[in-house]
Amino acid sequence: MAAPTTREDVLRMMNEKEAIEIEISQLTEELTQPGMPGLKEPLVDREGFPRADIDLFHVRTLRNRLACLQTDHMQLMKKIEDGLYLIHSAVIPEKEPEGTSSKPAAHQPRMQPFALIDEVSAGSPAEDAGLKVGDRVVEFGTVNISNHNNLQAVAEVVKSHVDQDIQLVVQRTADLVKITLRPHTWSGRGLLGCHLKPL
Repeated sequence: MAAPTTREDVLRMMNEKEAIEIEISQLTEELTQPGMPGLKEPLVDREGFPRADIDLFHVRTLRNRLACLQTDHMQLMKKIEDGLYLIHSAVIPEKEPEGTSSKPAAHQPRMQPFALIDEVSAGSPAEDAGLKVGDRVVEFGTVNISNHNNLQAVAEVVKSHVDQDIQLVVQRTADLVKITLRPHTWSGRGLLGCHLKPL
């Protein structure tokens, strides 16, 4: 697929990304519920025989679908990253309805940073994921500049994704960096070990 040519194209891909993330979350939840083998637990017993306590065909189907979605998500993130780079370079024009004049100041693209990471604790999930002080958050799972609600939406995503991966896009100096963050309990406070300040 060629690089997107408008913000509208990037927003469409971001909607596709969100739909994929929802399905990934649902599959992960099903695979990790009681009685299921999780994402990587072996499907054979210690003697090497297929386990009789689970539906092997169903589990393999779920895991295969999850793997395909993760691949699609990674490819889509790359396309979005390319589009974001062009947008931040002011290369992509805004689509305007016929008969209207262009007013760039009236637009606030969803891909603009909405939060600054001003603290990352040592040994925390945030540090393990590769987040750094000074990173500007562009995407936090399904949260972006248009819906973060003074970062309340970020807190909701974190609470609903304990021990599950959340895909982030952060702006680090002139680069856009993809981060996979997994909230979980650790020796410090909270589930992330970092502090976000709204921009």
